[in-house]
Amino acid sequence: MPSGLFFCLGPCLAANSGKGPDDGDRLRSCAGAARQRPGSGCGRARHSLLSNTWDEVGWRGFALPRLQARHSALVAALIVGALWGLWHLPLFFWKGNPMATYPFASWFLGTVALSFVYTWLYNGSKGSLFVVTIFHVLHNTFGVFVGGVSIHALTVVYCLAALLLVAVFGKENLARQERVRAATSGYGNSCCGQDSGRGSR
Repeated sequence: MPSGLFFCLGPCLAANSGKGPDDGDRLRSCAGAARQRPGSGCGRARHSLLSNTWDEVGWRGFALPRLQARHSALVAALIVGALWGLWHLPLFFWKGNPMATYPFASWFLGTVALSFVYTWLYNGSKGSLFVVTIFHVLHNTFGVFVGGVSIHALTVVYCLAALLLVAVFGKENLARQERVRAATSGYGNSCCGQDSGRGSR
């Protein structure tokens, strides 16, 4: 994994995660209590670990490698990011939910751009769900403690990160090694990569 780029982008994304694309937004509503009672932050981390694990099983563990078997990593990241954003659309109509006040177009664009970071992590770690899940959990947990960040500012950060990843690693793989692909035929090998060394885990 290109660790240098990770350490450049990681703190920036984590520090600005108060307006993230999923239940990090719900966690942020408890930010005041978490700051006053550090133990509550641990509780939010446990909640995030449980919920985000299944997010990653679906988005990166299942959808992404199957899309990458037919498309470039760039196209796959765009599709997963768009679906990821639309998945949260009902929250924008949920009265009392923090996301109901967000500018949807800007938030949606930022979510699609953030998908590039997750795609880079997934392909760069050779399909490790552990890596993307831990990043997801940290991203949302830090959001408890960091609030008041503009959605538009975050969108700019995420888009710049996505553009940088494409410029550095190219659109085909978004990583130094070949992108992780699921088998396109045969049910028995549905969790395996195009060759035996490239399975999604």
